[in-house]
Amino acid sequence: MKILFTRGLWHGHSDGHARREKQKQQDYQADSAMHGFKKLLGSDVIDEPRVWSAYKSEFETGKHSLDECYGKGFTSSGGLTEEEDQCDRTDIQGKLKSGYFDLVILSAIDMGSPHMRTILETTPKNKLITLDGSDTQYLDHNFVGRSVYFKRELNRSIPGVFPISFGFPSERIRENRSHKTRVDSYIDCNDRSTYIYNDEQSYYNGYAESLFGNTNKKGGWDCMRHYEIMANRCIPFFRDIDQCPQFACMTLPKTELSKVVKVKAERKPDWFFTSEGTDFWSETEQKIFDHFKENCTTVTLAKNILDAHKKATT
Repeated sequence: MKILFTRGLWHGHSDGHARREKQKQQDYQADSAMHGFKKLLGSDVIDEPRVWSAYKSEFETGKHSLDECYGKGFTSSGGLTEEEDQCDRTDIQGKLKSGYFDLVILSAIDMGSPHMRTILETTPKNKLITLDGSDTQYLDHNFVGRSVYFKRELNRSIPGVFPISFGFPSERIRENRSHKTRVDSYIDCNDRSTYIYNDEQSYYNGYAESLFGNTNKKGGWDCMRHYEIMANRCIPFFRDIDQCPQFACMTLPKTELSKVVKVKAERKPDWFFTSEGTDFWSETEQKIFDHFKENCTTVTLAKNILDAHKKATT
């Protein structure tokens, strides 16, 4: 299956805007979906324009720094190998006109694509997928009905629109639990003074040493932090999870996370280091982690997109 995975790249007008330029080229929804498709289908997935921040080779000595990336590059940057970068990015216009691609994915609908005009002229509805990962509930009605449309912050059932969530790269998952020294993680999403970690491993370790990681709705309900917490064998303490719309964050283990909020409200912090509290935490975390590995990886995200597309077009 040949897939064009495309989005626009924002370009600034001066060297002083270089860091912002690079960050503007990143999008968690698009990046996690592309990672999943590349891991699933390899060189048959052509990212054009090339998403530079996705590739490990871009962060070798003398090249880019992860500090140039949004969120210091944690989780979403540098996850693809040189082999996964080997795809034929030549003559995209000609390939589109000849019907070369089995699917075209507009991976960040608000960024558009430099190939947009040709895509709209040559790609039928059943071969066009749009990913809308914006924090708002707004839908781009130019593409609802014109494509198989996926919306991250979906607040209700809408015909022809499918829910979508972020995905976490499997190679970054911490399989084994670390020794727990804290009840709550030091980093608190409601206190920016706790954002002290300058590298990904230290950031991950902060969750790994903790029983619970604080998280909540940010710009939208879905947030990469939810997945980073679970990936490091820590339980998300998602205070407002019961208010999350049914069709948002659909891959999260909402029932278990809701139970955690209730139990944590009833118990003192020290209880979680008692025999009873440890048993509760251990059993709950295992359920959450098993659900996470089955439902929340980037490859599962890619498979879900393909499955929903198949149902919508057959």
